[in-house]
Amino acid sequence: MTTAVVNSRIDELRSVGPTTVAIYWRNLRPFSSWWAKEIEATNPFAGADLPSAKPQDPDVVDLDDIRALLETCKGREFADRRDNAIIRVLFDTGARRGELITLTVDDWDRRRDYLTLRGKTGTRVVPISPSTGEAMARYVRARGNHPAGTKTDALWLGGKGPLRDSGISQLLARRCDMAGLPRINPPRFRHTFAHEFKAAGGSEGDLMLLAGWKSSAMAHRYGRSAAAQRARDAHRNLGLGDRL
Repeated sequence: MTTAVVNSRIDELRSVGPTTVAIYWRNLRPFSSWWAKEIEATNPFAGADLPSAKPQDPDVVDLDDIRALLETCKGREFADRRDNAIIRVLFDTGARRGELITLTVDDWDRRRDYLTLRGKTGTRVVPISPSTGEAMARYVRARGNHPAGTKTDALWLGGKGPLRDSGISQLLARRCDMAGLPRINPPRFRHTFAHEFKAAGGSEGDLMLLAGWKSSAMAHRYGRSAAAQRARDAHRNLGLGDRL
């Protein structure tokens, strides 16, 4: 495992939410107890308090930061075409990383601009915007000249073949560094997609279908975040302080 991969994984672990931290804690505690008995050492979990699992509002990405990332992809090199398309798909569809890397060339319906996503909650078809479709078209043309382009149906290609999950993390880390931004991991694009969808007036039911959620809990959580933003925007538009 390369240093770049390790660093990208560390960045992702630093950004996990409290619920995920609590899950890690519960899974590690029995292992730590077994390990301490096996080597007759002090159990580091002895007396440790269970971390709070209270969910926080989703950590969204400012749209200006996404625009800054896209600015770094304005070249005509293969990586520029690919990274531009990937960033747009992540934001435009809320695709999970696993759903992104399993996309094939045939999963893009070019006539209707639909993507077929396959993930842990099943298969769903989501629309993409014209600008995302244009970025996809430019990338697919560049993909045709890639050495592995005729050897695999995987949509996203790296230097040696299909792009893997670590490759997604590395390209995002590289683009963030180029844009002078803190590291942004794939789940934050999903959070931002859901937040912006709700902020634009989208319904929770539609968000559930588009995001591939089987429970309304997650859609409601993002709706709460968007409601707070809508309230702040309404207050700013009223300009109460300016009435004095």
